[in-house]
Amino acid sequence: MTNAPARLSAALADRYRIERELGQGGMATVYLAQDLKHDRKVALKVLKPELAAVLGAERFVQEIKTTASLQHPHILPLYDSGRTGGRADGRTDEFLFYVMPYIAGETLREKLHRETQLGIEEAVRITTEVADALDYAHRHGVIHRDIKPENILLHDGRAMVADFGIALAVSAAAGGRMTETGLSLGTPHYMSPEQATAEKEITARSDVYSLASVLYEMLAGQPPHLGGSAQQIIMKIIAEEAAPVTQLRKSVPPNVAAALAKALERLAADRFESAKAFASALGDPGFTAGAGASPFAGARPTAQTWNRMTVVMTFLAAVLALLQVKGLLTRDTGPDAGMPVVRFPLASDASLSVITGATRPFAVSPDGRTIVFRASTDSTSPHLWVRMIDDPEALMLDGTDDGMNPAISPDGQTVAFLVQNRQLRTVPIAGGPVRQVATLESVSAALSWASNDEIVFEAISPEDGIHRVSANGGAPERLVPLDTAGGEISQRRPLVLRDAGVIAYGSTTRGRSETEIALYRPSDGRRVQLALSGIGPLALSDDHLIYAGALGELIAVRFDPREMRISGSPVVLKPRVAAGWTGSAVALSEGGTLVYRTEGASTDARLDLVDTSGVTRSLPGSFGVHGTPRFSLDGRRVVLGLGTDGVFGRRLGISFADLWVVDLASGEPTRLTSGVAATSPSWFADGQRVLYSTEVDGKPQLWSVPVGGSAPPSPLFDFGSVPRNSAVSPDGSSVIAATPRAAGGSLLRGWLDGSHRVDTLVSVLADGIRPEDPRVSPDGRWVAFIERSSGDVWVRSLTGTALLQVSVKATEGNPVAWGPDSRRLYYANTEGLHVIELQTAPSLGVTRRRLIGRFPSASDYDLSPDGRTFVVVMPIRSTSDVIVTVNWVDEARRAWSAPAAK
Repeated sequence: MTNAPARLSAALADRYRIERELGQGGMATVYLAQDLKHDRKVALKVLKPELAAVLGAERFVQEIKTTASLQHPHILPLYDSGRTGGRADGRTDEFLFYVMPYIAGETLREKLHRETQLGIEEAVRITTEVADALDYAHRHGVIHRDIKPENILLHDGRAMVADFGIALAVSAAAGGRMTETGLSLGTPHYMSPEQATAEKEITARSDVYSLASVLYEMLAGQPPHLGGSAQQIIMKIIAEEAAPVTQLRKSVPPNVAAALAKALERLAADRFESAKAFASALGDPGFTAGAGASPFAGARPTAQTWNRMTVVMTFLAAVLALLQVKGLLTRDTGPDAGMPVVRFPLASDASLSVITGATRPFAVSPDGRTIVFRASTDSTSPHLWVRMIDDPEALMLDGTDDGMNPAISPDGQTVAFLVQNRQLRTVPIAGGPVRQVATLESVSAALSWASNDEIVFEAISPEDGIHRVSANGGAPERLVPLDTAGGEISQRRPLVLRDAGVIAYGSTTRGRSETEIALYRPSDGRRVQLALSGIGPLALSDDHLIYAGALGELIAVRFDPREMRISGSPVVLKPRVAAGWTGSAVALSEGGTLVYRTEGASTDARLDLVDTSGVTRSLPGSFGVHGTPRFSLDGRRVVLGLGTDGVFGRRLGISFADLWVVDLASGEPTRLTSGVAATSPSWFADGQRVLYSTEVDGKPQLWSVPVGGSAPPSPLFDFGSVPRNSAVSPDGSSVIAATPRAAGGSLLRGWLDGSHRVDTLVSVLADGIRPEDPRVSPDGRWVAFIERSSGDVWVRSLTGTALLQVSVKATEGNPVAWGPDSRRLYYANTEGLHVIELQTAPSLGVTRRRLIGRFPSASDYDLSPDGRTFVVVMPIRSTSDVIVTVNWVDEARRAWSAPAAK
């Protein structure tokens, strides 16, 4: 509000003396003022100008009087309200305001910021006091409509509810014009489903839902539904049940958890009929939710829910269609474009699971109107899907079974994609025949179109570099040579800057753990290594190169593509996006459309225990899984890498890729390592130590760490490079490790007898095989591994020289697992779970291969030593985790222009 304090002070000089601003909320700015008549401190709240502009002032003043009669020990009373008058010069200078006592204590929000979670007794007491205030108000016909931690003040140990009836007064005064303000009544995290869908009749049960959301946050440290935008949160409130509070805090008493479950029911009729009933249940140790309450987990959206979602998505589609009709979605990079920014979830269908584990999970057409992504449903395997931004419905592209890493042609008509059997294909976005482009030497990870006739790609083995192939078919050829003189060892995620004829990519050099952005111009062979640490480039817009940082930052820096030179300092933009070992789950079009998965959602997963009969038990809580789960030899524990995502990551403050041991009986994790980027864990036979790979002070090694914390980690073996994967032999005599191709691309055996002797079991140079993820049989005689390029399964003798390919088309990243008899191998692909039965005498061979059933679409798994149970990493996906932002570049433009304006 420009000059508002001075004008406001002048307008109220006869009644209040404004001292300073206390803060701003969604509807009002709050000032500390002195009540001159009564000589007391007050909180003076002035409605935002954009809200006041559409309100009928007289109606607002009249409506707010209904709250002045509320007198209750837990309700902050209303002292005064009104509007300022006109000025002496005849010009209008009007403010709408209301006045409440100034409480010197803190809000519940401030307390939560400081403590995150409250004691159970304290949280229940605060909730009960607020419920008492709500019950009183409800009996007097007043619904609060905006219960949230910011509106609950803590004064002398007592809860006081502020802004009672203000939302109702604003709504009634605005009539049908509330949408003109661009504001909404209620705060997304605490809105009831009926508020979220803008139902006309809001009852007391809506306040009960909001209060339950506040209690949930006091106990769990987070609201029931999280999201990266208001739209995402609202979609979750409408379509999803909240996770039981006991998943995040086991010590919550059963009656409190049951009361929360009932108060958070999506259907208002299934909640408590009053705030008093909610409070009574919280204080009744014998309360249970009863048969009327629906369970949290596994609930399907009701017909009413789908109707609500249809209303919301229809509204969003109408907005987008209006923008397109007015030509507002065309590219305009002028600094004063001022185009609207629109956000909405990528998938409106709750049954559609968007898969974001690929290197580039989304593709956006250059004009920003078309999005291609990988997804599956309960009845369909992973396919590519197409979503037009002015149409809420996504359509599956026929012929794209198991398609991944899509890229859209410059003319926006065709999508290129990869499948696991090393095939590069294209298909028209409007539908049509799939075209085979090339069979690649290895499964490529990232694609970019240089022109309608040429596709640039990066091999999944980054040391293979960046290649190109004709979109019409032909033999691939290397495009960007490795800068071996400069120590370059890998090239990742190429992006063709077509206007400049330059390829930007992520480059890793020997001795540096961070990836930097590099440039290569094929026309003259010029190469430039930029001093920018980041996973990979995203787009070139307004003479700024936008790229992704390692932790999900979006960063822009001024860039001259023809001179291949940057200037100025990089600027970090919003939002932060989900990031993991594959990269950032984000795509940006030249036209300014951003598609991203929200931060904290990239690897959220749970651990499922699936027995051989198909019965599944999920461990409580969710994990940010960054590593392979491995059973201990007694089958009671699993070691794996946990990241910053997931319930445990947020609660325990886990560093990226720390190793943790999870007790399968309780589900509780125990930390093994701290901040060392540990990968590839493997148990020693005694169950007391774990092997892992890491790099310390630039030196790659295998380390071991005691499980009980009796000693710090210690170096075990040095292969000369960080092994991609490793495993300890059952007798503990040796370690089997697969190394990167840059280090020889071999399967090695390092002896732990003190000799430091290393034997080469398989060599990419001699055998033409690129080993990945070795697994030693329980009898110690065999090692099975994945061939990195093709995904085939191989077995190699540890006591002789036998080497045999035993299967084809295993899913890359999903390892093999040995049965307890050392005669069976299990592997998973998109068809399901397979078993290979081996003979070992008189020679190594396969006696039978068979598909034994469907298997969860998991990122990783392991088989228990007794062969009865699989532990499976199951991604927890929500359709609303992936957000589309139309004209995001307009927001970014303001951010990178701000420093120059100062």
